[in-house]
Amino acid sequence: MKRKTLTLIITYTAALMVVLAGFVLQYANEAWNYRSAERHAQMHAVSQLSDSLAQMSNALVKGMYAGSPELLASVSAEIWNHSATAIASVATLPLSDVSLEQTETFITRAGDYAYYIARRAASHTDLSEEERAALASLSETADALSQNILTLEDDIYAGNINFIADRTNSLASAVRSFSSIEEEFPDYTSVEYDGMMSTHIGSRTPLLTAGTDEIDVDTAIRTAAAALKTEAGNLTFTGENGGTIPSYGFSDGNGSYASVCKNGGFLLSARCLNPAQEGNIGVDKALEIAKAYLTSVGYDGMQQIYYHNDGGTATFRFAYADNGVLIYPDMITVGVSLTDGTVASLNAADYVMNHHERELPAPAVSQRTAAETISRELDAKYVGRAVIHSPGMREVQCYEFLCKTADGRKLLIYCDTQTGTQRRLTLIHEDSDGILLS
Repeated sequence: MKRKTLTLIITYTAALMVVLAGFVLQYANEAWNYRSAERHAQMHAVSQLSDSLAQMSNALVKGMYAGSPELLASVSAEIWNHSATAIASVATLPLSDVSLEQTETFITRAGDYAYYIARRAASHTDLSEEERAALASLSETADALSQNILTLEDDIYAGNINFIADRTNSLASAVRSFSSIEEEFPDYTSVEYDGMMSTHIGSRTPLLTAGTDEIDVDTAIRTAAAALKTEAGNLTFTGENGGTIPSYGFSDGNGSYASVCKNGGFLLSARCLNPAQEGNIGVDKALEIAKAYLTSVGYDGMQQIYYHNDGGTATFRFAYADNGVLIYPDMITVGVSLTDGTVASLNAADYVMNHHERELPAPAVSQRTAAETISRELDAKYVGRAVIHSPGMREVQCYEFLCKTADGRKLLIYCDTQTGTQRRLTLIHEDSDGILLS
């Protein structure tokens, strides 16, 4: 090999090695920068979580002593903001391998309780001793949790623990520390209030089935067969559901199924396969079919409130009517195929959970007085009385007003028949496919 050729090879090889070394250094530098940025984000999230919990604890204490509705509302907003920041911090941490259900539930409950306190402030109602005690308990727990996470934060800064798993594929040390905090979560007083995170929500039981006898599978399968309009011999028992509403499940093996309450034998849900396309059945005819079906499966006294065409199936929502008062918690949904008029679905879970004999109190506030709370920019028309759920799933009897804005938008406003205050505002969305509420 000529010397010149050898020299060129050596020169090109050296140049290539330099280039490769540059790429390696660049990659290593980028990897280091990435790891550094990732660690900084993790540290920031842990620090923000600890700080948010500490600030939330302080705000909860303020709530105990706030002496005016305006101040209590301001403090409630402060608690809620710190709660939201804490939940966002937890979401950014690499903790997918462990469950922080207790931690997240507590933080969310504190924020929801703040929302409840804000509503109390708006109604100019003083806090009870029980409510102040709940604030104190939540504050103590938030402070203890903050201190635990602050200790964990110090260990991360010192390099004692980190979020990187070791070579044995066991959980990262920092993740194990969070898991320990979850397992040793501090006790706090059960918080029962009118809010969706109240401890009483998880213990709710079906009111329709209360006090009824448990049926056997043979009885249930006949109810399921009638609902699916088939013979009992065509159905297979698929098992028991031990959830909030215990039930038996049945299937025909072709995609249709039904579930029947273990207590009382009420039809809980049903689903039949139908072509999802437009057909020859009109909405009015489909409504007649839905009403007849409800009667055939034992649900009487239902009033249709709105519907929507979901890809060839008219989905009707019915509420129970009690002497002219609409009971929205007692709701059943029925879907009817617009292709051939067969019943496509039924869901009676809300009805089973909420229906019971009620003694509705006479209104303490007149309809006219309640109407005075509605903005004069709205064209309001009284519809009737209705029962709705509060945020804590408690029933509230209201006057229902159908209102229209200057530009033609429709909404429903519900005013408490006992206090006259507005309890809910629902927007109505109408199009060629029907009505949706939000």
